[in-house]
Amino acid sequence: MCKTVVQIGDDLERLIRSAGTGRSLAEAFAPTWAGIATIFRRHREGMVAQAENLIRLHRSSDERRYVERMNEEAVTQIAAILGAVHPDLSRAETDAVARLYFALLNGLSLQWLNDPDGGLPTGDDFATALRALTVGNRQRPPSAGAADPRVSSGFADRPSSHRTR
Repeated sequence: MCKTVVQIGDDLERLIRSAGTGRSLAEAFAPTWAGIATIFRRHREGMVAQAENLIRLHRSSDERRYVERMNEEAVTQIAAILGAVHPDLSRAETDAVARLYFALLNGLSLQWLNDPDGGLPTGDDFATALRALTVGNRQRPPSAGAADPRVSSGFADRPSSHRTR
């Protein structure tokens, strides 16, 4: 398990550095996440074994604490890389972005393992979503949003056989 984690970490570091050198964090975000599927393809077998081990490890409190420490170390390492590539960021910003990157990495890895040909969200998809969440905290008319018939979560539109019960 640790060998794959280290290799993925090394690949992620190269990706963050290559996408971020000479760019702001915002400019580097999409190119960073555009390359993640390549990392997953390179480490597929190790990722499957890692996912299997993760379930086993969570059955023991000692091993669960080990995984928690590994997760914190991974976030710390990502924060250090981000801080080196983007020295204009504060410590709080590097820590927050590192936690976001770690969450994206883990969520995308599970999504990719479940459906490697299904297509992950692109770096541009994520960048667009973040801009929509943050740009000027746009005010919407009271009738927009969830009550807007044009807006759908997609979940309600799926056949019931696809829903988790």
